[in-house]
Amino acid sequence: MAPAVVRHALLTVEPALGLREAAMPSRRTCPPSSATQVQLGVLDGTEVLLVERLPAPGAVVDHTRTTVVLRPGGVGRRQAGCPRPAELPSGGHRTEQGSCRQPARRREPRMSRSRYEVDPGLRRAGRLLGRLTPSTPGGFRRQVRVMNALARRRHRPGRERSQVRGDIEVTQRWTPRRDGSPLRLLVVRPAVPRRQAPGVLWIHGGGYALGTPEQSLATARRLVTAANAVVVLPDYRLSVQAPYPAALDDCYDALLWLRDSAGDLGVADDQLVVGGESAGGGLTAAVTLVARDRGEVAVAFQVPLYPMIDDRPTASSRDNTTPVWNTTTNTAAWDLYLGDLRGGDVPASAAPARATDLAGLPPTLTFVGDIEPFHDEVVDWCRRLEAAGVPVSLEVYRGAFHGFDLVAASAPISRKARAFLVDGFRDHLARHRAPQPARR
Repeated sequence: MAPAVVRHALLTVEPALGLREAAMPSRRTCPPSSATQVQLGVLDGTEVLLVERLPAPGAVVDHTRTTVVLRPGGVGRRQAGCPRPAELPSGGHRTEQGSCRQPARRREPRMSRSRYEVDPGLRRAGRLLGRLTPSTPGGFRRQVRVMNALARRRHRPGRERSQVRGDIEVTQRWTPRRDGSPLRLLVVRPAVPRRQAPGVLWIHGGGYALGTPEQSLATARRLVTAANAVVVLPDYRLSVQAPYPAALDDCYDALLWLRDSAGDLGVADDQLVVGGESAGGGLTAAVTLVARDRGEVAVAFQVPLYPMIDDRPTASSRDNTTPVWNTTTNTAAWDLYLGDLRGGDVPASAAPARATDLAGLPPTLTFVGDIEPFHDEVVDWCRRLEAAGVPVSLEVYRGAFHGFDLVAASAPISRKARAFLVDGFRDHLARHRAPQPARR
């Protein structure tokens, strides 16, 4: 009886970017079965399983879609004859899965920077994610296509719906874009509305190329719980749909919507906050630059976490091979976002690190890891903000790679970073307000 042959792409979960492709499509032979589950590993207490549907024995199929199942705790069911994979070694960027009866081929980690020393609490996640991070621009673009296809959901424009879980309500709202097309917004707030709540525009990450607002729901709920905030998550256009300035326009217009809807949402219009992680942090910095220059809306403070703000190489973004985000993915993502502007006259609203005048920007709360590509651009940006008279609260976490607080949530360093975020958020709410300018 001939075995079924499956062409597949291994997938895993990464916090800022959503689902990531682990390897180039490869052929693997497994005993025939109506369904096969292959365990990839355990990430922060969660098993990541690849589920493949196989046809009748002897058939040859080419799968273009796979299903990733996350199973908290325990050990997932394995097909008989397929051994449990050993713990993945650190570093590296790609793995090729051979026969299910043979162990995966392993590669030694590439460490091109002397300070590539991962915090002990992050090493387990780093070993897995280091092997799943793309090492070529083509691999990154393929992953973007796969991840966006898997994350895509059909949303009927204009349909507003609410869901209450515990003390938090999530509502889907819509507002028109500048071209008249609908922009979807998720509004996260206390189930029992409170008046004069802080209003937060939180922008998801994903290298400007992928992701959905749903991936930031955990952060939104954390801010709601910590400060009774109302958090708005915009479903902005990704660079693969439309390059700069589409995402910026969507996020800025979402901020205007939050300002105009303050009364309906129970938001204090003098405590509007903009925040986000990674590319969402970059859009945060860009939105506050535009808000300052246009004078249409006032931002009390900004929370750009490890923001993606400089399209130019820095010492930390050059030859960086750390997990989750590296030189290759960073360069490829900027290529997609800037489009025809790449290599030319890039405006500060596209890459905020290029801004020369930082005076008048809102107080800034942020943190970054010291081994990730964005370390140097973030530290330099914060230094220049302080020089321009902008209050800055910055924490740098030693041995932390990109998105560490989300990937390895239970690690001590991640708990410390989240505590810094929540405590800093409350402190900034107590100290900073920004009355809205008079309407023109």
